[in-house]
Amino acid sequence: MPSYALSLGLAMAVAAWGQQTPPPARPQASAPKPSRGRLDGAAQRNENVPLYQIDNNVVKEMNIRLGNSATIVTEASVETNYFASELGRPPGEPFVLRPSGAQARWRGELFEWHQNSVFNARSFFQAGPVQPSRRNYYGGRATGGLGRLGVLTANAAQRKIRGMVNGNVLVPLEPERTPLARDATVRALVERFLGAYPSSLPNRPDFDPRALNTNSPQNIDEVEGSLRLDHEPGAGRKLSLLHALTRQRTQAFQFVAGQNPDSEIHTHRSQATCRTVLSGQSELVLGFVFLRTRSVFLPEPNAVGPRVRVGFQIEELGPDSQFPIDRAQNSFRWGGVLTRQTAGGRHLITAGADLTRHQLNGIETQNQRGYFSFTNNFGRSAIENLRLGTPSFYEVTIGELARGFRNWGPTHSWATGGE
Repeated sequence: MPSYALSLGLAMAVAAWGQQTPPPARPQASAPKPSRGRLDGAAQRNENVPLYQIDNNVVKEMNIRLGNSATIVTEASVETNYFASELGRPPGEPFVLRPSGAQARWRGELFEWHQNSVFNARSFFQAGPVQPSRRNYYGGRATGGLGRLGVLTANAAQRKIRGMVNGNVLVPLEPERTPLARDATVRALVERFLGAYPSSLPNRPDFDPRALNTNSPQNIDEVEGSLRLDHEPGAGRKLSLLHALTRQRTQAFQFVAGQNPDSEIHTHRSQATCRTVLSGQSELVLGFVFLRTRSVFLPEPNAVGPRVRVGFQIEELGPDSQFPIDRAQNSFRWGGVLTRQTAGGRHLITAGADLTRHQLNGIETQNQRGYFSFTNNFGRSAIENLRLGTPSFYEVTIGELARGFRNWGPTHSWATGGE
């Protein structure tokens, strides 16, 4: 039976400072959202299933677990990629900013969202009472005129997740927690491996004799913010500048020492868009986007060092072989869009092209920490071989691990017309 949570939310709007005018359209750096109907059902991922925010496909994974979210796309702009959007995938981000509404007076808003474990129900597999956990998400937004400079929009928000994560792991039985190796060096290493498992003994023998339902703390901090300036340098011309950043730090839960990597992900996005009215029926839009993402995934301080797998009989000691990862990605994107209305405004012709330059630098490979595999071998079980310090094989990657890739994305040209 899943757990249920009651979320308490508080939203506070700050009244307009000055003359009451209709609020402007909220500027966004994301893809445009055409009118569409949605038929979807979603659920919050169980926290005890780690999701590493690198090299994954969250939408595909969610569709596998929950089913596709049917999306009816009524209007697909040609300058944005709508591939598989009918199956719930969001459209690609455009390389130009959407125009923002004029705002003569300053306006602002504040929000706060809180979720607390006191409203959670105990899950089916959980042993003992629900452990404390809290989520807070708060921030604000302000927009207003700066005279001849134009209109400034600022957004800032912070998310904090604290508390215990509950889950199940397979741990050694009480008689299996002592090393059998005779060599002193090997024995010390085996003791280190066995010491990475929690001291608690299995408490859920109803579905596995080695199953332990336990809890581990997890801390997640996220900060996001953006500044946007909309300026009109002359008649028929508009310039929009945007810079946004996101920072996330995660101290991951560890049911066994080193199970999940700690991570830091920093993202910067700078965007510039220039709109020029060529005539009453034509408009030229030029755009540039710079995106940088720094991703660092490191084993937590109590990790044993190498990856250790024990024939799936007890929880492996991690993190996974791909960690550590230290990666920096840069992308530069240029493009232009030309639109023209014809036949008295009944038809709209859109044409354009864009070009992208990608850069990737980092240190990452499989098994750079080393990998011990203990299996049913030598006439013994995998756990017995762990206690004796006799792995079936050991793998390690050596050599120059730094990598750097450069490539140009193909030029995308498109043209469309419609009524």
